[in-house]
Amino acid sequence: MTKIAIEPGSVNIVLTGFDMLLSFKHFLHIPRDRISRAYLYDGKINTPFWKMPGTYIPWLISAGTFYSRGRKEFWNTRHGRKGIVLELNNAGYSRIVLSLDKPEAILKLLGFRTT
Repeated sequence: MTKIAIEPGSVNIVLTGFDMLLSFKHFLHIPRDRISRAYLYDGKINTPFWKMPGTYIPWLISAGTFYSRGRKEFWNTRHGRKGIVLELNNAGYSRIVLSLDKPEAILKLLGFRTT
């Protein structure tokens, strides 16, 4: 399960259970001023090629850290589930993609439009 705590200056992502095991990650701290764009995940973007560490099962799960062409991305998604994409600047990761319950509400709390 993925939980998000939105604070005035940061976004904290906590992974528990199988999400933590599959992604090899427990916690991510992102300063809010590093989020350049946030939008609904529609399944049209793909994980980068190299995963280290992480889990990738085609058409089922993408979880962990992925690398490609100078990009470092964190994914914790399940095929067919709604989620959000956070595009980041100077934050260690260039993109974070998460499957979440009620992603529209999370985007609204972050101050981004859902359309």
